Amino acid sequence: MFSKELQELDHNTVIYMIDELQDQLDETKGQLDETKDQLDETKGQLDETKGQLDEANATISEKNAAISMKDATIAELQLKIKALESRLSK
Repeated sequence: MFSKELQELDHNTVIYMIDELQDQLDETKGQLDETKDQLDETKGQLDETKGQLDEANATISEKNAAISMKDATIAELQLKIKALESRLSK
């Protein structure tokens, strides 16, 4: 009889330990899901920031092209001024 009681106690202990492990597993899974959600949110923010950076780079490229055109125009005008100054000095 004592043996049956020990056997039942052991069985209950095993069930309790399994339940505890399942609870820990469920908690860890919940934490993992939460971390995954945070990671997804951070990835979305990163994608948005990358898009903004791409837009800024495109704007910078456009501005650089405009500056290059203005520099070329200035160089042409400087050549014309030198030519005119040369004519005037003759």
